[in-house]
Amino acid sequence: MSLCHKYEKWFSDYIEHDLDQRRSDELQTHLQTCSSCRLRIQNLSFLQSSLHNLKTIKTSPEFNFLLHARIRRQSKKPWAGTFGWSIFDLNWRL
Repeated sequence: MSLCHKYEKWFSDYIEHDLDQRRSDELQTHLQTCSSCRLRIQNLSFLQSSLHNLKTIKTSPEFNFLLHARIRRQSKKPWAGTFGWSIFDLNWRL
């Protein structure tokens, strides 16, 4: 399994066809013998395909303005999360 950890770092680039040929070949060899990594690659590929097929959502004209204002407001709160906002406080109009 420790060998799998090495290859996990390459999964995203592999799926996006951005992995250099040497690493791609090495990962493909590993995938021939590792059903766990092979399944993870299949799941990630399915997820990527599903995300690419999502329809674009039409937002209200003021959406970006309201979103940025909310982020600025939330970032001033000391209890806000690492990114300056709380996931539980996101309720805006699309």
